[in-house]
Amino acid sequence: MLIGEGYRTFPVLIYTQFISEVGGNSAFAIMAIIIALAIFLIQKHIANRYSFSMNLLHPIEPKKTTKGKMAAIYATVYGIIFISVLPQIYLIYTSFLKTSGMVSVKGYSPNSYKVAFHRMGSAIFNTIRIPLIALVLVVLFATFISYLAVRKRNLFTNLIDSLSMVPYIVPGTVLGIAFISSFNTGLFGSGFLMITGTAFILIMSLSARRLPYTIRSSVASLQQIAPSIEEAAESLGSSRLNTFAKITTPMMLSGIISGAILS
Repeated sequence: MLIGEGYRTFPVLIYTQFISEVGGNSAFAIMAIIIALAIFLIQKHIANRYSFSMNLLHPIEPKKTTKGKMAAIYATVYGIIFISVLPQIYLIYTSFLKTSGMVSVKGYSPNSYKVAFHRMGSAIFNTIRIPLIALVLVVLFATFISYLAVRKRNLFTNLIDSLSMVPYIVPGTVLGIAFISSFNTGLFGSGFLMITGTAFILIMSLSARRLPYTIRSSVASLQQIAPSIEEAAESLGSSRLNTFAKITTPMMLSGIISGAILS
């Protein structure tokens, strides 16, 4: 809201409407969801048309390139990474500046960290506990949803896959307002599931927000696994559940782990 100055976007409009007019923010939120969902469905259609699988038993062999090209690639990649972490580097630097009240003075001191740890209290425990619980839920749901989306394609699984991406493609402001509106007075004002202000809504919102990361990573990993590998296991007498647990899941584990790290 501040960094863009005069450039107004949907999240800014939704937030300003939320603190002034309830009906207005809901309308803007729905518009943002429709636009983002339409773009996602187009992307998904294109990706499904041009999807390929590979045999992990015979991986692609890397090709050697010239030193000049490698130097250019490394310079570009590390340059982008350096620019992206530059704000964090500056933040670390300013955290060690000596302060007098709210004003920075000459010199360096770790006193800011002492004050921060003193004021944190139970926040550290909550910051570790809530994301860990959410991460377990994310990994479980993402694994099953990605399997259904890739191996059991039909109208229902496509709908689940599309709906699971809504928290990712809409702004965080929209998702937050949706949770507050839904659970502040219970579902549809019934008083059922009044969880606003509790740890449950934090776990739910965090799981919903981070679930798409693991789903997309798991889907990408599973799409590279040829179905013939699972069919071979089933033809040898293995059940579908056993095949999924002992063959499919270990082979897509790299995608699950990378998605979980992002989550």
